[in-house]
Amino acid sequence: MAYTESKTLIKELIDFFQSKGLRIKCADYEGYNECKRIKEFVPDVIARDTETEISYIGEAKTCDDVDSQESRARYQNFSELLMTSGLSKGKPVPLYVITPEKCISSLIRIMQELGLSGKEHIHCLKG
Repeated sequence: MAYTESKTLIKELIDFFQSKGLRIKCADYEGYNECKRIKEFVPDVIARDTETEISYIGEAKTCDDVDSQESRARYQNFSELLMTSGLSKGKPVPLYVITPEKCISSLIRIMQELGLSGKEHIHCLKG
């Protein structure tokens, strides 16, 4: 169940990014190349805005996984990334985390505990 739910959430992230006009560079989803490790972790999705040259990281979290120690480390790790080249060099990499609607309040609470809420480049999405 969790595997299927996770893949559904990843697909929702892909669709969300594409609806914003972003190009999917890689994703943990059929038909896409797997993303490369960034620091310690491999993101679920990386999308790119070809105009601004900003990359976007997407993480999909099931209710069982939204508050794990690894997930907390992933949020912290990805939230600290800065663009290293191009037009957007030095800008924070936007992070989008999607979780089922019934767990969104937990995700928001975790982001507050980690000091990540209120940062313009951190976004919590309902799946």
